[in-house]
Amino acid sequence: MKFDFEVPVSFFEKAEANSGRKRRIGGIVSCETRDQQDETILQRGLNFNDFLANGWFNDNHSKKTVDILGYPEATQYIKKGSSMPDGRQAKADGHWVEGYLLDTPEADKVWDLGKALQKTDRRLGFSVEGKILKRSVSDSKVIAKAMVRNVAITNCPVNTDSRMEILAKSLEAVEAASATEIEKACGMGQPASPGDSPAGPKTGSEAGQVLVGESLEHDAKPQEDDDDDKKKKKAKKSLTNEQAFGFLSGRLPNANPAQIERIMNLARIIKRHGQL
Repeated sequence: MKFDFEVPVSFFEKAEANSGRKRRIGGIVSCETRDQQDETILQRGLNFNDFLANGWFNDNHSKKTVDILGYPEATQYIKKGSSMPDGRQAKADGHWVEGYLLDTPEADKVWDLGKALQKTDRRLGFSVEGKILKRSVSDSKVIAKAMVRNVAITNCPVNTDSRMEILAKSLEAVEAASATEIEKACGMGQPASPGDSPAGPKTGSEAGQVLVGESLEHDAKPQEDDDDDKKKKKAKKSLTNEQAFGFLSGRLPNANPAQIERIMNLARIIKRHGQL
């Protein structure tokens, strides 16, 4: 797919966001692999509607009210082999969920632990809670349909492929950047030149394709054009995934590949919602 690259500053969560929307978390909460109970959940059969509307993140399956840690905001179906929002490749079909931890003493501990683990190769995990609606006729260990009501944050997930990530309010590696720097980084760049080599991960059906000879504004413009005419003639530059990755890498040198991938994925989501 082509990447129409024009991302507003509002793409990022603002530092002055209310306290209930600052501590963002996300990750794979369910994956179509055998878990430690020798069961497999078919991801196409999972329904997250109740979880998104009324559910919670809780502490290790606790039923205590004070052990509610946060709430979800969105879920995304991830296909095997596709790039996940954290930059890793999905080893199997799964569901990625994002949401927020609350400003409570219990949630504080989980947030601090999550941030500490973010510096290692280990993570806390997730476990879905809900109601099994249907099992496979041919294999009773395969859950064909289920309703998810809550998701537990735990150090002992049933499916060890689940993984909780800390998603800082404006991507930790770039949150020190000023609004102006971020706006420039996500604004329009210079047109690619013939012979340019794409940089970054190869994702999507058009990975490796280099867009050349396209400018953002036409140089030959009549002197009498007014501002409205100029705006109409201004053209968006379409970038391949690799070009967008390389462009952001150059503008945000402190961001790692996973964070750059997240910027690109969020830009796509914003575009799908008609806000870009």
